[in-house]
Amino acid sequence: MRRRLRGGFRAFALVSGIGWVLDLCLTMGLVQLGLSPFAGSLAGAATAVSFVYVVSRLMLLADRRIGRAQDFGIYVLWQVFAISAASALVAVIAYLLDPAIAAVGAGRASPVAGFNTITIASGLAKALVTPLTLIANFLFLGWLTGHGARMVSAGARGTR
Repeated sequence: MRRRLRGGFRAFALVSGIGWVLDLCLTMGLVQLGLSPFAGSLAGAATAVSFVYVVSRLMLLADRRIGRAQDFGIYVLWQVFAISAASALVAVIAYLLDPAIAAVGAGRASPVAGFNTITIASGLAKALVTPLTLIANFLFLGWLTGHGARMVSAGARGTR
């Protein structure tokens, strides 16, 4: 059972990893364009979790129906809460990291490839918050679909 659980989590982590890259790119791009770390994170995460939901349902759960409207409604409510909480945490961490990143970049034109220090701080903050959101979303999606065992089985088949 442990091996199957690890396999299911790995498959979910791979799908989530693709979503995370999308989230990170959108977050950093939007912050670089002037949005706050909270707003950038909110937009990036909302896009990414929609992607992860659809791909998880289609591939990991082999559920071509995408889910009942009720499931999606509950999922949306969960994500409104989870994304808001995670984005608030990203913003707090980004604002705490920003002065340190600015200090490291002092005397230089730019710390990294023309990004503002708050953009870099937002990316780092997103990376720090990700493990918490990954685990929470894996557990929630398994609970919501009632297919926790199917997620585990699908992942175990994909990792052998």
